[in-house]
Formats: sequence, C-alpha cells, structure tokens
Amino acid sequence: MKRGKETIEKDEMKGGELMLLKFKCKKEIPQQKLKKVWESEFKDKPFPSDVRAYILTTKHYIKTFNTLLKSGHGYDTSEKEWGEKLLPHQSAGVTRLRSDEDKYTLIFIRDNAPDIDKTLKHELTHVYNDEKEKW
Repeated sequence: MKRGKETIEKDEMKGGELMLLKFKCKKEIPQQKLKKVWESEFKDKPFPSDVRAYILTTKHYIKTFNTLLKSGHGYDTSEKEWGEKLLPHQSAGVTRLRSDEDKYTLIFIRDNAPDIDKTLKHELTHVYNDEKEKW
C-alpha cells in the first residue's frame, strides 16, 4: 500500500455478500504509531494486529462516514457519546469495528480534526472496549 492520496479497497462482508469498501486515503497511520498509542493507554491487553487507521480529507471522510452508515457497516454513537447527534462534518473520527466476516477494524480520522492524536486515542478506546468483550 502506497502512502499519499490513493483509493484503498478493503473487502468487507455484508449479509453474506462481499462488499468492497472504497475510500480515498490521504495518509495511513503507521502500525508502529497505533501500537505506541495503544500501549500507552491500554497496557493490560495486547495491541490487536487487525487495526488499520487512515487520515482522510474532510470530503472523503464525510463520504466514507455516510457509506458506512448506509451500508449497515457502521452505527452512529455520537448521541450516546456526546449527548447530541453529530453530523459527519462535526465529528473528528469514526471506527468500523471488525466483525467475524471482516479482515480489519478500520479507523478513519478527518485531516482537519482539532487534535489527531487525541482523536486516535478516542477511536482506539472503541476498539479496546470491543476487544475487552471478547477477552
């Protein structure tokens, strides 16, 4: 996978059918950085190797966010988390948790998020909480 602006394709399962999730990536966050953030926040559990994180332009972030919700691959938890429903352009990051049929847990972060590192920590919290239920 090349760095920079390119379209990334990930195979995802939807209702028994293979769905191709396409998103335009500005930058992939290196696994080493993900692991470092994980280990600083969640020392009690090993870093799950199936997590991938990407920074997307606002335009592509909103498109990907909406695609996840419309396809049934995502759930909007903004009201539960923040006390109000956020529109895609108001949110900084979104996580697509891996299900049994998926290859990866995907984290998408808007390139103009106020604090990308803080957003990454927040999104990894969703991964941690999901993994904790499996441990």
